[in-house]
Amino acid sequence: SFMMWAFISLIKLLKNKDPTLCALTVVALAALLALFTAGLFEYNFADSEVTMLFLYMITIPFSLARIQRKEAIEEKNAN
Repeated sequence: SFMMWAFISLIKLLKNKDPTLCALTVVALAALLALFTAGLFEYNFADSEVTMLFLYMITIPFSLARIQRKEAIEEKNAN
């Protein structure tokens, strides 16, 4: 499922050496854990505000990692 893929992918991003990316990855993992924990007591997946904030928070590390990969490729091609 999407949640399992997101969790595994975020764990893989923790191996990155960039401290900013690691910090954002930890935040995304905390958001994932918080939504699961809150889901034990109420159904948060149907609340659009919670879902949008959750999706925004867990996609930030993936966006930053992609930007870093693109910059590394451009730098490599420039040399």
